[in-house]
Amino acid sequence: MPLIKNKDCLAEIYSEADCFILCSQHETFSLTCAEALCCGIPVAGFKCDAPETIFKEPWARFVEYGDLSALREIIDLQINSNHTGISSYGINEFCNNTMFSSYMNLYKDILGVSL
Repeated sequence: MPLIKNKDCLAEIYSEADCFILCSQHETFSLTCAEALCCGIPVAGFKCDAPETIFKEPWARFVEYGDLSALREIIDLQINSNHTGISSYGINEFCNNTMFSSYMNLYKDILGVSL
């Protein structure tokens, strides 16, 4: 697919999926996981540094990198599970306001500042 610049079009594409699969060997935050969750799509993937510590079960599940059998199992699990509340989880946890507040609190803690 070409680069999708329109956020509504991107949300439509995500919403057509049954599961988002993260196959990266290394990731930091993984914006694609957050985008999928905000669109109501469960995530399955390999443990790749940070996503497995950020995104919570049952909406996101991760297995050891390279374990294709385990990956297939969690993909099937994600596709066949009831994910009521998944988009609410994604939006509440990863919206701009929540992320901004989290970063500001972290910076305040680091600097020892209270406002």
